[in-house]
Amino acid sequence: MSKIVIIEDEEQLQKILQAKLQKLSHEVIIFDNGPQSLEYIGENQPDLVLLDAILPGGLDGFAILENLKTSESTQQIPVFILTNLGAEEQLHKMAKAEDLAIKANVTIDEVMERIKNLLSKNNN
Repeated sequence: MSKIVIIEDEEQLQKILQAKLQKLSHEVIIFDNGPQSLEYIGENQPDLVLLDAILPGGLDGFAILENLKTSESTQQIPVFILTNLGAEEQLHKMAKAEDLAIKANVTIDEVMERIKNLLSKNNN
């Protein structure tokens, strides 16, 4: 069982991902904004972070990713960006993420497969 943090403000997507991941016996923690999620991740060291780029609360996915990847205590945690952004100049800011998908271009099953792959790489 892996601990997965989902930082996503779209409630329907939160519920779908949570249900599918819990069915696979993963522990799922959901945040809809950045500040609380960073504190939790730093204290609890999840196995994976699933991150949206656009979030309310003053701290977007770009800032969260930068914080996670520059902090010694969290830089090893894989981050999977799941976003609706498509502009190349914005996506290059997310180059430090282990995976990235445009929501409109992937199915939930594809997202689940990519999560499984990231978790298996991290456990080797």
